[in-house]
Amino acid sequence: MATSVSHDSHNIIVVGTSEDDCAAAANRVVELNGGIVVWDQGKPVAEVPLAIAGIMSDESLTSVNEKLEFAKAKAHELGVNPGIDPFMTLSFMALPVIPSLRITTRGVFDVTTQSYV
Repeated sequence: MATSVSHDSHNIIVVGTSEDDCAAAANRVVELNGGIVVWDQGKPVAEVPLAIAGIMSDESLTSVNEKLEFAKAKAHELGVNPGIDPFMTLSFMALPVIPSLRITTRGVFDVTTQSYV
């Protein structure tokens, strides 16, 4: 999964089990000019384009919500715990002001100890 919604920097953040799929998902986010992509075995299985600054859409709320819910379902099918919103969780993993481990452009940061892991 890759998303351009990642507080506060809004860099692309990616998580996955295959380096090739992670790279492809990130590149697809770039092609979309921002958004959310769920990638599996060499192909996108869900996309939510967010072409306005990588965090907003000019599509209708209904359309964006349908795409987002479909993307969540695909992420859950791929093994994300059903009790977790994968994209909200991923977006806050990049916010290094709330405890405990966060992902930054310089690596994994432990907010509690104020040190890189």
